Amino acid sequence: MRKAAGQNVALTLKAVVDMDKNLKRDLFNVKKQIQKGIKDVIRKLGVNELDEKVKIDLEKLRKNVTKLAATVDDKRNGIVKDEFNKLEQAKKILDDGAVKNIQEAEKGIEQSFNDSIKTPLDRESPSNLLGD
Repeated sequence: MRKAAGQNVALTLKAVVDMDKNLKRDLFNVKKQIQKGIKDVIRKLGVNELDEKVKIDLEKLRKNVTKLAATVDDKRNGIVKDEFNKLEQAKKILDDGAVKNIQEAEKGIEQSFNDSIKTPLDRESPSNLLGD
């Protein structure tokens, strides 16, 4: 009985060792397949060439923005022509109205200052101003 039990233990141990080897081999194969799958996806998606694609797209974007800037900067023919004309008209109204009124008021203040303060002070002698 002891001998039979020993043989059973030996057979069981051998089966466990074989299963362990097979499991390790299977896990190794799974690992290899996963690595291969990842590499395939990276290749298919072009991840390694992504930086070059980004550079190309950024260059296209820069050219388009430059074209748009040239169009916007041209006040007579650009896409903002109507808005620019409206802005110029509003500026003219402001210049003719409020700005002109302020300038005229400024001239009036300057004239009043000269008539009421500066000219009388210029006529006075320095000794009269000091109270001598």
